[in-house]
Amino acid sequence: MNSADMTEAMQAVATERGVSVDTLFAALADGMESAYKRGPRSP
Repeated sequence: MNSADMTEAMQAVATERGVSVDTLFAALADGMESAYKRGPRSP
């Protein structure tokens, strides 16, 4: 997925959910940070 596709998808989700694109990007960043802090997990 390229940058333009990602932006288009985020805009579609934002419109569908009634939130701003900035809110979605912030939630994505928070989720990625949380996953990074948890580190790798063994199966």
